[in-house]
Order: sequence, then C-alpha cells, then structure tokens
Amino acid sequence: MKKATFYFDGACLPVNPGGTGTFGIVGVSNNQIICEKSGIVSETSTNNIAEWTAFIEALKEAQKLNITHLTVKGDSQLVVNQINNIWRVRDGNIVKLYRQAKELLKYFQEVKVIWIRRKGNLADRPAHLAYISHIEQKPKQRAQKENYRIIRLSPGAYRVITDKEKTYTVRPDKPSCTCPFFQRVNSYRLHIRSGIVIRCKHIFAVQAYAKK
Repeated sequence: MKKATFYFDGACLPVNPGGTGTFGIVGVSNNQIICEKSGIVSETSTNNIAEWTAFIEALKEAQKLNITHLTVKGDSQLVVNQINNIWRVRDGNIVKLYRQAKELLKYFQEVKVIWIRRKGNLADRPAHLAYISHIEQKPKQRAQKENYRIIRLSPGAYRVITDKEKTYTVRPDKPSCTCPFFQRVNSYRLHIRSGIVIRCKHIFAVQAYAKK
C-alpha cells in the first residue's frame, strides 16, 4: 500500500474566461514532496477547465508513482463537488474532462477528493509561476535584442532611455516601471488579487545591466 496526498490548482489569467489557463500539482508522501508539476493548459481557457485539467494531471502523476491510496485536495468547489457526484456536470467541455477523470480514478484502490481553502493549497504557487513564466517570455527576449541607455539614479532605481528617446524609471527590486506595458498588464484585477507582478522588457534589461 502506497499512500500520498496530491494538491491541484488551475488558474485563468489575466481574465476569466478567455485568459491563459495554467495548472499546478504537488504530491506529498510521508511529509516529503514526491511530485511537483505545472504547465499551460491553453492560450484561451476558463478557470473551470484549468482546474479540471490540474485534477486530471494529479491523477496521472499519482498513477505513474504507483500510488494506491490517494487523497486529492484542491480549492475548486466545482471539481470537488462534481467528482464526488454532489453537483451535476452540464458543460459539454467539462463532461469530457469529468469522464477522463472517472476512468483514471479506477486505477486506485482508494481515493478521497477534499475541498480546502486557497491559502492551504500547495499547488497555487506553481500554477501562478507557470503563468508568469509564460507571459514574461516575450519581454525577456525583447530585452536581449533592444539597446537601451541605462543610468543609475539611486540605490535600486534606474532610468532607461530607448532608441526613440522615451524615458522610463525602473526599480528592478520591487519590481516596477513607468512604461505603459507594465502599468497596463499589472492593472488587471485578477493579477492584483493574486499578487502577481509581470515584469516588462525594461526591468529585464536593468536586471541584466546590474549584474555586469
């Protein structure tokens, strides 16, 4: 008999529906992390699909590790109540995921699916980190291609001057930037509520400059 507890979480940011869907899972056995995984569900998703995908990923990874007695915990009331047959599944997109999960559940000798609060969900962080990493790819690449004049103003503060003579004030430690991209992308309600900060190309440029 091999026991484990898997935490799952899905996110759809910066808007729901229609945002980027991500998932995160963390497996724990004997107080040790035995699995941690995260990734992108879809560029255009919903929070419910992301949550269901995370749940399925948790089942798949637990099966790979030959777990026989599994406890799955997540903060999605929808997934927990639907898989426990408390709520009906009506959405056609969810029906497919529900059936896939039910097939995977047959592998285990015992499964408990339990709802927990978000702050107790170990998978919340990897789900959000997957999103941040995905969104910051383009700004990071652009920072490497573009040329800036960078002036240190004070400890922690820099001025970035672009080829078009546009000037922005950057603090890479916070991080923050006065450019329109940074202001816009970090004004989304779901970003603020989740405590997510997306770095812009100017912040990446200053971080690289500061390391020299």
